[in-house]
Amino acid sequence: MGLTRAKYSNISDTDYKQSVRIITTTNITLAGGAPSTYDSVSFAAGDRVLVNAQNTASENGIYVVNTVGNGFNGTWVRSFDANDGSRLTGGAQTSVAEGTYAGSIWRLITPDPIVIGITALTWVTASAFAGGANKQLQFNN
Repeated sequence: MGLTRAKYSNISDTDYKQSVRIITTTNITLAGGAPSTYDSVSFAAGDRVLVNAQNTASENGIYVVNTVGNGFNGTWVRSFDANDGSRLTGGAQTSVAEGTYAGSIWRLITPDPIVIGITALTWVTASAFAGGANKQLQFNN
């Protein structure tokens, strides 16, 4: 007997987010000094970035380049799909399109409830999870 497809309603942790261009791996200034390039990628307004290495972990998350500036006066704002604890939940995942981590998937391991700006957010590469870890699928037999 072959495998059958999983019931979507039985898949947990399905908080998938639109991909980001890059992930940051160092502390950056997010307002009034956001970089115009990072990891050899030049930004345009509207680009999504996974900020993941802030000295204050509650500043981590998915951002959108609001103003590119000249590298010293740019601003980034939290992405709409990740600016509230009802839209960003533990287990959220996103993929990275460019830069050093291109092709990787990152998962938010911070448990719910999340209060944006207060809760420390920790993202780890999905390869950090062993196969089958944190998966709950029900198959029809």
